[in-house]
Amino acid sequence: SERTDDTGPSGHLTDNGKIYAHTLGERLAAVAKEDFYYGYSGYTRTQETCEEIALGKGQQGYTINELPYLQGDWYVLDADKVSDYATSEGGWELYSRYAFTGAYSDAFYDLKIRSEELLKDKILANMANMKRISVMCTHDFLVVPLLAYVTDGHANVRFYEKWKWINYMGGVAM
Repeated sequence: SERTDDTGPSGHLTDNGKIYAHTLGERLAAVAKEDFYYGYSGYTRTQETCEEIALGKGQQGYTINELPYLQGDWYVLDADKVSDYATSEGGWELYSRYAFTGAYSDAFYDLKIRSEELLKDKILANMANMKRISVMCTHDFLVVPLLAYVTDGHANVRFYEKWKWINYMGGVAM
């Protein structure tokens, strides 16, 4: 959900971000009475997003599970190179070009291989621990490459072309 300007691990949601997530929980409660599973990347703001969704849903006794593979660096092969490229080109453009054109192969893992590792070895392998409906809160730097992979490049979030990026509460339904 909407975050403050602190993009680090301990950055928080804005007041609007809390309202957005809480309202989403209320809307989900209207269509799904069962309890949800919640997973977050380890960043404070992603934990807060899960928490507000659960509170908005009215879910009692929920647990929010830290899932390190949801961190925004899942696709990063060489953090120093990613940092250098991001400094010169901007992070959103960098991740968008990587996801949709295969650029920066010296800085990122192969999109297909890494996406399948995430889906098969992390998410699907742990489904027995989850519920029928799972809410997993992560970062745009994970969502954009994953979205490019699952839509075979058809998602219209190519920041390098027309400044299109995912909006708050954007995501992928799997």
